[in-house]
Amino acid sequence: MKYPTVNSSVFASKTALAALKKRASFIGLPISKKQALVGTGASKSPFKTKGMDFSEVRQYQAGDDVRQIDWRVTAKYGKPFTKLYTDEKERQVVLVCDMRSSMKFATSGDFKSVLAAKMTAFLGWVSVSKGDTLKTLLVLPDMLKVLPIGKGEKNIAFILDELSEASNPFNVPQDILSFEQILKQLDVLTPKGASVFILSDFHDITPSVMQKIGQISVRADVSFVHIFDAMEEKMPTALLPVTDGQQAFIADMKNKTNRKVFEDSFTKIQSVIADAVNGYKLGYLPVRTDEAYLDLIARYCEGRAI
Repeated sequence: MKYPTVNSSVFASKTALAALKKRASFIGLPISKKQALVGTGASKSPFKTKGMDFSEVRQYQAGDDVRQIDWRVTAKYGKPFTKLYTDEKERQVVLVCDMRSSMKFATSGDFKSVLAAKMTAFLGWVSVSKGDTLKTLLVLPDMLKVLPIGKGEKNIAFILDELSEASNPFNVPQDILSFEQILKQLDVLTPKGASVFILSDFHDITPSVMQKIGQISVRADVSFVHIFDAMEEKMPTALLPVTDGQQAFIADMKNKTNRKVFEDSFTKIQSVIADAVNGYKLGYLPVRTDEAYLDLIARYCEGRAI
């Protein structure tokens, strides 16, 4: 579908999403401590078993396979040592990209929806480069889309089309989906041992919703990518033109009470997220719309031990 020419900060073109492939090929997702031992792939299981890649040797323990005794080390130290291996296992990656109406906003940098599309595409490319199985849940204002499940570039090409289409700033239907509904579908979609990334502004998150995420986190590694605008943290003292895509009005932020309402709302979101992250040991990456998102997501993938 063709759209009028728009700034790349408000619309994520498929070309821009495809260009992330090069950067993603040098990154790997964190090893999941809950990784299920299913199939064979490029991801390393943290469990020590007889497998593909040599890991280390340790002193022989009752029950060890005698065929894995390292006779060279055993002879050197005068007591038996066993070779340990790290299996290569297929990773299940689940990406949840929130593209509801509140995401089509920014006062600086890219729209939240554009950042969500780009980071989802980046994580998708990382998964493809490692041979992971990718599941993508695209959250639109009026429907949930479970994109084709699989791996390889043919699979992600379709995902990029859908992400680009969803970022269209000229199409903002009314929101009818709640976070609770999103999680019901996520619960069905998430297998044991999966690595789950939820990219959203979490504007309608609640403690009860977080309990459901906590249940999912028992069997999967869950990371929040919290996308927000600087104005959500601190409102300027000014009259601000605002639109929801249907109507336009002026928000009086010169009024201290009005500013406090908006700022308190963001503080509450942060508090709910913090409680869940600390209580359920979730991953957390905050990304402001005017920040270097690729550097942030790349460092998160490289440095976070889930």
